[in-house]
Amino acid sequence: MLNNLLYILVSGWMFWIGLCLITISVCLSSIRSKIPGSIRNIIFLFGLAITGLSSTPLPVVHYVWGIGVVVIYMGVMKFPQKNLWISAGSSLVLCWCLVSFFLELPHFRFSKIDLPGNQIYLLGDSLTAGLGDESITIYPDLINDSGRVQVINLAIAGSLMENGMVMRENVIDPTVPVLIELGGNDFRVNHENRREKYGIALETLLRSFPVSQPVIMFEIPFPPGEYRFLYYQRRIAKKYGVTFIPRRFLANILLRVPGSTIDGLHLTNAGHEAFAVNLLALLEPRHEARF
Repeated sequence: MLNNLLYILVSGWMFWIGLCLITISVCLSSIRSKIPGSIRNIIFLFGLAITGLSSTPLPVVHYVWGIGVVVIYMGVMKFPQKNLWISAGSSLVLCWCLVSFFLELPHFRFSKIDLPGNQIYLLGDSLTAGLGDESITIYPDLINDSGRVQVINLAIAGSLMENGMVMRENVIDPTVPVLIELGGNDFRVNHENRREKYGIALETLLRSFPVSQPVIMFEIPFPPGEYRFLYYQRRIAKKYGVTFIPRRFLANILLRVPGSTIDGLHLTNAGHEAFAVNLLALLEPRHEARF
């Protein structure tokens, strides 16, 4: 139960639930439902609250527009006899929800990742490198064993985003795609400027790759309230044409696969197996690996 709640909080689903609640409340008000206005207002405000708490990194101007729309809507609702005003206010809110839907949808849905060959470099932290326990087979090795894709695993346990440049030195072939699984440890660092340092390190790393080299990145499921981490992640990745794997991928592995972690962060054999299976389902090599 707790894991399911955490999954909703960090996977992005909270944003969609909030949009649905806002839409339901506004529609009920528009059709003059028999549900008491106080209940409709609670649904509306709760929807607003969890949409905001989701920290979904939509453009700041979109959220500013949303605040204006909410103020207008709450204002016209004080005049229930003004049907035209209520309709106009409701239309503004529904329009904002619809735009929000289309802005966020590309970052939520999974898409197949077309690999130009059958190799891929992997930069990561202990989620990918493991903790050195020989009884656990890490997911890069499982993918290699599948014979479909050859993973060149450069991950180093305990790495921050800034350590990505150390791994970058071993990315020799500019035609082979790079998959990045970094950022989780940056959140855990007790430093007041950790968000800014993360953003600078991410941009430095992505800038170092040739424009022609495909780069793929796991979106880290940062917790509610960490808008800037999520914002830097998306804004900088978009700037350099990075392909994103939505944050619900990692959230699903860590929180919904039974027995997937040792301590909530590091994977067991079950977690690595689920990771390998789900990642292979997204990767589409042009031809099967032969090694």
